[in-house]
Amino acid sequence: SFKRLHALDPTGPRPEQRLAELSVAQKDFASAEKWYRAALNSKVTPTEAARVNAALGDVLLRQRKVSEARLPIESALKHEEQPPLLFALATIDEAQGKTDAAERRYRRVLELTPNNPLAANNLAMLLIKAGRSTEEALQLAEQARQAIPNNAIIESTFGCALTQSGRHADAIVALEKVLRVTDQDVWAHYCLAISL
Repeated sequence: SFKRLHALDPTGPRPEQRLAELSVAQKDFASAEKWYRAALNSKVTPTEAARVNAALGDVLLRQRKVSEARLPIESALKHEEQPPLLFALATIDEAQGKTDAAERRYRRVLELTPNNPLAANNLAMLLIKAGRSTEEALQLAEQARQAIPNNAIIESTFGCALTQSGRHADAIVALEKVLRVTDQDVWAHYCLAISL
């Protein structure tokens, strides 16, 4: 049916793309990956290829295939610089220990979307883990916290930034709240221990 529809309207999405999107809607990411790869093997325009590569990168990340997600995301970014793709690539860089590249990409996302709370939070935590830029980390963490209040991950970053800034009493209050919500946050435990 999708092939017939595409024959009637060749400007619309390819059948493989439609099947991939249906698979994503059903949270069947392995099938979505298969269909996106099939779409890339058909004759696609550069714009279509960028769109499909971006979607493929997303489903690979959802399957925790971090290393495999890099290539399609980089391919999509060659066509057009998009903040969500830059952010995704920064998280891949960070996961692979490429902290300088991650920092550059988080900063670029913040240039393109100045109030992006996720990029602000991740850059703040990157700076905290590196033990540098204390005031900047605190400012970024506060910016993220104002945009997304009551989020345990963001509150953890804020608490760790308070610890690094020497505001231990405030850090203890913030981090104890985080650990009541999630006991699995290693950095929250570490920073709380330092502040205590």
